[in-house]
Formats: sequence, C-alpha cells, structure tokens
Amino acid sequence: MPLNTACVGREYPAVTINVTLDALQKYARAYNDDNPAFVDATRTGGIVAPPMFGVTVTWDALMKAMMDPDLHVDLLRLVHGEQDMEFPHPIRPGDVITATAKVLSIDAKSTGETMTVELKASNQKGQPVQKTHFIIFIRGARNRDAASSEPRPVEPERGAPLFSV
Repeated sequence: MPLNTACVGREYPAVTINVTLDALQKYARAYNDDNPAFVDATRTGGIVAPPMFGVTVTWDALMKAMMDPDLHVDLLRLVHGEQDMEFPHPIRPGDVITATAKVLSIDAKSTGETMTVELKASNQKGQPVQKTHFIIFIRGARNRDAASSEPRPVEPERGAPLFSV
C-alpha cells in the first residue's frame, strides 16, 4: 500500500524532553568527542549539546509521524534518505525541549516513494533550537490507485557500472 498523500500537512502533538548534563556528556562521549564545550561542566558558560544531540530531542516527535497508521509507512522498506538540520540556538543542560513533527510532502518515484517530515524543537523560552527536514525513502515501486491518471516518472538510463567491488 502506498503512503497516504492525504496525510500531507498533518501535524502531530508536541513531545517534551528534559535535557540533563549527564545526557549531554554521555552523548558526546558515545561518539568520542572530547570537545570541552560538550563535556567540561566547569567551562565558563557551561556546556552545550553537540549538534547531533538534536536528533535525540526530536526522535519521539518523528516516531509519532512514522507510526501514524493512516500514513501506511512500511518500516521494512524504509531507508533514511537525507536530513537537513538547522541549529539556531544551543541546547543546554536544564532545557525543556518541545518538539513537533509535520508531514511536508509525499512523492512517488519510479523506484519507491519519499516522504519529508519537518521537525521543529524549541526550548522553554520559546527559542528555536533545531529545525530538521527528515526525508525517508520507501524502497520499491508501490501501486497507486489504478484509476490514477498521475504519470509515473521514467528512470533515466544508467549505463554499465564503471567498476564493481
């Protein structure tokens, strides 16, 4: 079953996450980042979250969208396509982050479908801390309504591979 295009524009309820010093330090250490800005709590001005920590504060919001039964997301065929992230304000220990998700688009491709989910997160002061466009790809052509007059895109000729490993 294809993704449900009627869900484009759908917004999901906000999720709230409490950010702790411990969580920020553990996240940085998990990927071997010893930057004092991320781990040294005695640093003047305190520490800030590593940029990719933003994924953790928007994850539950993203999952609300992905698990929406109306969308018909086939998790077994899902591939993380791409991600565009903005970080307008740093995330700090003690922040209470509120994150939301919205389905921006669903597009049919000859090799599958893409869906773009916009994730927004702000702190307790209302300052935006992250904006993400998360794009998933659902592998494999999925049948749209046979009565649809929407033409299927034609995949370009690729030619022989240059080399194989």
